[in-house]
Amino acid sequence: TVDAKAAAELGIPVVITPGANARSVAEHTVAMILALTKNLVTCHNETIKGNWNIRQEFRAYEFEGKTVGLIGVGNIGCIVAQMCMGLGFHIAAYDPFVPEEKLAEAGYRACRTVEEILRTSDIISVHVPYNEQTKDLISKKEFAMMKKSASLIQVSRGGVVDEEALAEAIRNSQIRGAAV
Repeated sequence: TVDAKAAAELGIPVVITPGANARSVAEHTVAMILALTKNLVTCHNETIKGNWNIRQEFRAYEFEGKTVGLIGVGNIGCIVAQMCMGLGFHIAAYDPFVPEEKLAEAGYRACRTVEEILRTSDIISVHVPYNEQTKDLISKKEFAMMKKSASLIQVSRGGVVDEEALAEAIRNSQIRGAAV
């Protein structure tokens, strides 16, 4: 979105810093996965209110055998995958720019479509740029493909996930939850 030619004419340097915050975003993603799967926000808020019975309603689940589906496996997605594998998750990955062989070499189950990720993953984490191809990548139709027990982690730019469709999916218990 920067007019590089005009900037150069004005003597203004334009630089790009790929990967500068990749680890930070990946750590935030994993923190959101943990908070969501362990129901930390609700448990914290209820405990503060004095509702100690929240312990009886604990809705967390263990990671072993669960699949994190990554849509986008660039710098951030790869770091998320490494961290999640260390926690015992399986990784399913889709990225049209990464050869399936490379995904398999990393220990991920390579998926050929976004739909495959949506249908088979327990947690879907989105790591794509915002552009015409990714606008509303996850919308009403995609929420209908997900397991009712699935959760969505949205750390991409706004517009990649249709927020109204997400709110509707949560209100209707179409998916387990989301962290954005």
